[in-house]
Amino acid sequence: MDTNSVDFEELSSNLSKLILIDVRCREEASQEGQIPGSFCVPATTIKLAADLTQEEFKERYGFDKPSKEAPLVLYCKTGVRSKNAYEQLTALGFTNHRHYSGSLIDWQNNGGDVVKTQFGHMS
Repeated sequence: MDTNSVDFEELSSNLSKLILIDVRCREEASQEGQIPGSFCVPATTIKLAADLTQEEFKERYGFDKPSKEAPLVLYCKTGVRSKNAYEQLTALGFTNHRHYSGSLIDWQNNGGDVVKTQFGHMS
């Protein structure tokens, strides 16, 4: 595992110390569930999200826009989109972010809880 990624043990023991971002589309996140406490910011909207004002970001995504130094962990279903999102954030100047390489499948395989969330029309 590279230093840019986290595993189940590290993530589960540090959930309260970081911002967990689900980069799947909202429809997929609603259908399959999310890791508790995570927020959905689809990978396809990351550049747009970075350009939004604080107010626009909170209205669209439902939480405060993180700073470029905020401790972020990204995940998806298998780790492919989270790795891509990690690279996008790096290019945008983020400095304290990592990705969960095993993502939702690994989380569930390790007995992690999943919660169902309903989203509005935006994705």
